[in-house]
Amino acid sequence: MNSVFDLLVTLPNAVLTDIYDDPWTCQAIFRSLSPLAKQYVLRLLFVSPPHSQGGGVTTQTLSGWGKPGDNAQHTAAVRRLKQLLLISWRQQGGQTYVCLAPKFQHRLQALLRDDSQQDEAAVDGGQQVPLQQLDQHARRSWHALLLFILGNPEADISEPMLELILSAQLMSVEEDGSARITNQGFQFALRDTPSQLWTLLLCYLNSSLDARQMNKREVLSLLFRLSFMRLGAAYPTSGLSASQRLLLRDLHALGVVYLPPTEEQQQHRAGTVRGEAELPGQFYVTRLLPATPQPAQPAAAAASLPQQQHEQLLQQGFIIVESSYRLYAYTSSELHIALLGLFVRLTYRLPNVVVGVITRDSIRAAIKTGISADQIIEFLNHNTHPHANRRFPRVPETVTDQIRLWEAERNRVAYQTGTLFDSFSSIEAFNTVERYARDCGTYLWSKVDTAQPSKSMLFVSPAGHEPVRQFIKKNLS
Repeated sequence: MNSVFDLLVTLPNAVLTDIYDDPWTCQAIFRSLSPLAKQYVLRLLFVSPPHSQGGGVTTQTLSGWGKPGDNAQHTAAVRRLKQLLLISWRQQGGQTYVCLAPKFQHRLQALLRDDSQQDEAAVDGGQQVPLQQLDQHARRSWHALLLFILGNPEADISEPMLELILSAQLMSVEEDGSARITNQGFQFALRDTPSQLWTLLLCYLNSSLDARQMNKREVLSLLFRLSFMRLGAAYPTSGLSASQRLLLRDLHALGVVYLPPTEEQQQHRAGTVRGEAELPGQFYVTRLLPATPQPAQPAAAAASLPQQQHEQLLQQGFIIVESSYRLYAYTSSELHIALLGLFVRLTYRLPNVVVGVITRDSIRAAIKTGISADQIIEFLNHNTHPHANRRFPRVPETVTDQIRLWEAERNRVAYQTGTLFDSFSSIEAFNTVERYARDCGTYLWSKVDTAQPSKSMLFVSPAGHEPVRQFIKKNLS
């Protein structure tokens, strides 16, 4: 499951049909469609139902809309629309007609007629929060989450975030009650920020909602609305349901939205919104939210933040790698240093720079935790210092090639469990059994010795142990 839209097709039909009553959901889903699927929706948008005079589009007409000789794109577009229940078939007068989902059709028609609905209304005269403060909140919250996963004892996260990390299998609880990073957690730590965020959001939608009895329709509606909000604008929390208020608290903990502390919270710990504490009257989206429009522009005309700005919010290029395997990291971030420590032998640290060496032992230790050579190389390329970006390749080939060779050292031998059969009475008996194992799909390896058939060996998978044994007993005994 790669996106929230893949999650939609797993919802019950009644829930999926119901969410199309929300204009933000309709806009987001329409934007997610392929160009050809969008064209089909727009062609069907103002078509009357089949029972109306001159209304309806037959399946033959729909088939003719595709590009001649390219049925693959047409089939994929129609399949996606059917999966999302955006179209359905209806029999009328001996003909099969294609119909757009009524709620989706009504909402999309209203949006096209009145473009003011495409901009989520902000609070007039709302409290102004500097963009720098929003960036600091997003960076601090996200770094705390990653540092906790990496085992930093000083990192502090909320209970719902801990449950989310455990549900995503990024950490596991040991017998003594402590949480420890898993192989998936190590791999997660080296991925880019958008991939990490979507991993947690999809896990949140899949597991946390049911565990906390949150309304999935209301949560999805607010998530889609957030993608149309402007950076730096204040939006009201009034009118949100209980499930949506819980979602805002959790997104605040992730750094995706910012909830200004209330007076009561300022007396204890600024910026903390936990439990059933009262929400402030307004909230703000941060750059951590994908596809957030630029500030001070109408949402209808604003472009989404460039991917570079989204990534630079949390990670700016800071790494220089030399062909001697020495690495210089110009950073004072505890998170950056912890990530480098996964695969680099750090030698010394100064106030604004960390120096280390990429060694065979440090790479092998990282690979043992489940991190791949390609992930390490991608991380180094993704975070190279601006000065290193002037050269090509940004990471010397001698280093990247050696990292892959060190990984290959662990892959020279492949281990497989199974059953070894030997002591065959003749070559014919061995060939008969080997042929049976291949036919069953349980054959793994064999060695034939024509001079001494008893030394011939056949290795089969665990699933083939009993069938092969019974075959030998029945046919060769």
